[in-house]
Amino acid sequence: MTVYYFGADKTWEDLKKFGFRRRNTCILKALSESRQVKRVFVIRKTTRAKWIKWFFSRSKNNDKVSDILFFSLLPGALTKRLGLQAFEKKLNARLISTLTNHSPSSKDTLIWSYWPGAYLISRDVAMKGTRVFDSDHNIIDDPNIAEDQKAIRKALLLDIAEHSDILLSSVRSMLSWFDGNGFSKSVRLRNGVEAKRFVNSPSAERTADKQITIGYCGTLSKWIDYNLFGELIRRNPNWTFLIVGKPYRSKEAGQLVAPNVTFLGEKKSSEIPAIMASFDIGINLYLPHPALDVDSMKLYEYLAAEIPVISTPFHSFIQEDFEDLITVALTVEQIEAAIEEYSTKKFKVNKGDVAAFLEKSSWSNRVDEFLNMVNSNNGGQ
Repeated sequence: MTVYYFGADKTWEDLKKFGFRRRNTCILKALSESRQVKRVFVIRKTTRAKWIKWFFSRSKNNDKVSDILFFSLLPGALTKRLGLQAFEKKLNARLISTLTNHSPSSKDTLIWSYWPGAYLISRDVAMKGTRVFDSDHNIIDDPNIAEDQKAIRKALLLDIAEHSDILLSSVRSMLSWFDGNGFSKSVRLRNGVEAKRFVNSPSAERTADKQITIGYCGTLSKWIDYNLFGELIRRNPNWTFLIVGKPYRSKEAGQLVAPNVTFLGEKKSSEIPAIMASFDIGINLYLPHPALDVDSMKLYEYLAAEIPVISTPFHSFIQEDFEDLITVALTVEQIEAAIEEYSTKKFKVNKGDVAAFLEKSSWSNRVDEFLNMVNSNNGGQ
């Protein structure tokens, strides 16, 4: 099987240096490691000038994963006015085929797009193959989307669903939206974790006189219950809070500024295990919302780092999805009680249960299970 991947945050060469942090790049890495995949081409659209620079400096080895860049022959508006869209798509496909030395076929090729922007880029290429669209959360009812943009997003998602063969998401609500709009080709591909990243960064043992350190790792978005988070911080000045991540369309993050809070900013994936090793507790304080049935990657990583996890019940499947391995607390008093309990007991849940959960939740297992399904549907090709 060959995968043409649209939607990586960076080129493959840059990702190897920066790390694989988000769902899209973790899936890309798992695809590159799967025995079911022969080649992976990371496709990115660029300018003519950057393409020329890349073309003459690109590596010509036979690695399993290769970066492939392409560019528009003419500006989009001019291409449309001259009626050259179909011609340009064929030209782009020919260019990519020449650069990859591979002619896609519908049975052994996946054209994988992550998020709408990548889908629009993949649509500029007239390639044959099974078209896969992936989203990490509900991107139609997301509270981060402005109301005046929702109609545009809806129209685009309907177009995506019409022209995709498989619709993936890590959340039930996004798949339900597709199903409710008449598209029965949706598949849940849950988030996962690469637990071995945390093996060499064991958490420090707690002592009775050690100040409690509570960590949050993730984007500071509108999903967070800042009132709850801020109250927890203010009521407990003797606890240390470490926050890894940066704000995203959220001015409310300012509510978390306090003397006992340290903002560490955005970090490389390679830095996360050592930072998490300093956490006594990992928290996730999302607001309850029908669209936020997120399969949060941070919860997997907290567990992999052997950190007790406390989360708000931001969706009704949270305990089911994480097999009762995390503590759910709704109020600040419940959160405080759970933290106090954990402060006297390093790890409340059975480590064997956690290890078994992490093993089956690896990115490799997630991706291979999906590829098995694709191969089965294609007659074992």
